[in-house]
Amino acid sequence: MASIEQTLFGPVGKKYCFLFYALEIWFFIVLVINLFVYLYKAFTHKLPAIVHFASISVLIWGFGIYFIMRIMYSICSGSL
Repeated sequence: MASIEQTLFGPVGKKYCFLFYALEIWFFIVLVINLFVYLYKAFTHKLPAIVHFASISVLIWGFGIYFIMRIMYSICSGSL
């Protein structure tokens, strides 16, 4: 019987790496949608500079989250 510490904090199986893969795909899709929406708005509407700054900041954050999920999936699948 596994200890409570091992149950709560021990490593999980390789099947849980799929979670990082699914999140990686999800955040990539969200990033692409945000990029297209921003480009559409930027070329069809006159946006203030602060909106451009905020939109580009969101795109950078979105790419960062996608890339972190990609790294986490690589680490998970490579270590198990």
